[in-house]
Amino acid sequence: MAVYEHKPTMTYVDEIGDEHRIFPNTKKECVEGMEDIDDHLLDTDNPHKVTAAQVKLTDGTTVEAAIGTALNTANSAASTASQAATAAQNAQESANAALEAVTDLVNTISAVPTQNGMLTYTGSEQSPSWNNYNPETLTLGGADAFTPAWINPDFFEAASATSVKLVPVTGKYRITANLATRVIDALVLNADGSGLATLSDDGHGAVYFIGYGIGSPAAVNEPGWTTEKGVCVPESAPGIYTMTAQAGLEGSTTLGQRFRVSGWSGKFFKNRGWDGLGTFSLAAGTEVFFSIAGDGNIEIAQGVTLEEGATYELTLDVTGGNDHPVVSLVKK
Repeated sequence: MAVYEHKPTMTYVDEIGDEHRIFPNTKKECVEGMEDIDDHLLDTDNPHKVTAAQVKLTDGTTVEAAIGTALNTANSAASTASQAATAAQNAQESANAALEAVTDLVNTISAVPTQNGMLTYTGSEQSPSWNNYNPETLTLGGADAFTPAWINPDFFEAASATSVKLVPVTGKYRITANLATRVIDALVLNADGSGLATLSDDGHGAVYFIGYGIGSPAAVNEPGWTTEKGVCVPESAPGIYTMTAQAGLEGSTTLGQRFRVSGWSGKFFKNRGWDGLGTFSLAAGTEVFFSIAGDGNIEIAQGVTLEEGATYELTLDVTGGNDHPVVSLVKK
């Protein structure tokens, strides 16, 4: 037997026994209490207080969860946009800095060096002369980003407000500019540039102070007995090695205060190792500052203290041979 559904307002069984179920279609005007149904359906103030957590979407998730996901996506997009803006700003600042550096470079090299005259082959070593270039000076460019706090006076002297002149004998040097400490320093190299220079048998090259009493660029940097930290002293004249510094307290961090006022105990060596010289002797007048200990170390004389802040010049003279080194100290 079949069952049929109709919109009419009755139920009946036909002649073949099929039942017809009739569902009434009642007008709201005919139902008591339905007078305000239209206003209720149009009410947007959530009269039944349904929450977002109670309403589900077709995929089974709640409206509350969907809103949370949308907010997270929006926040992530905002964060990404902010990071992109920051990266763009950083890139712009870097570009501006690079442009300024290039401008400084262009301003520094205002005249391109050119060779003065021609060289004619003679079979001997020759050096050309130059226009707009002084090979004895070093120009410090881009000064806004790097105004030196200290320049090692053993290697350089000021030639102008923006250039320095090398003061040791002719040779090869490794010049360093420490951007963190703003220190310009140097080391002496072998003639072929292969490594740090040593004191040759004929008294040329470089010497190194190892021990206590001298540090560079400040007293706090004294090497102690760590050989690889030996303080390099260049050759200021043939066979003469000179170091100029101010005196400071032990551990002083003041740039240029490289001599301790007291507590010296060290030696000059031919290299950053234990290749030593002969027995040290003191030049006339130096005994008021120094004494030579039984182990050969250079020490401050008994009861003597160097004047803090004063400038002294320390010299090692090996013109009489490496086996007869002479030490002197004078107050400038």
